[in-house]
Amino acid sequence: MRTIAQKYIEEGEARGIEKGKAVGIQEGKAVGVQEGMEKAALNMLSQNLPPYLIAQYTGLTIEQINKLKSSADNSEDTHH
Repeated sequence: MRTIAQKYIEEGEARGIEKGKAVGIQEGKAVGVQEGMEKAALNMLSQNLPPYLIAQYTGLTIEQINKLKSSADNSEDTHH
């Protein structure tokens, strides 16, 4: 037989697990959106769009776009 304390502990754990799942889902969605914007930005860079336009379309900062460009350039250098 469960005690009242055990019941409350189990209910608290269940709520904590559900809250953790919800937070994890939200964080996963945010990461997915960010990765999608970065992929779109890389595609735009490959079409020679200027970073200021890419920033307007994706919501990424110019700094983030320049880092992506540098990473892509470095990646190409190592594959040639």
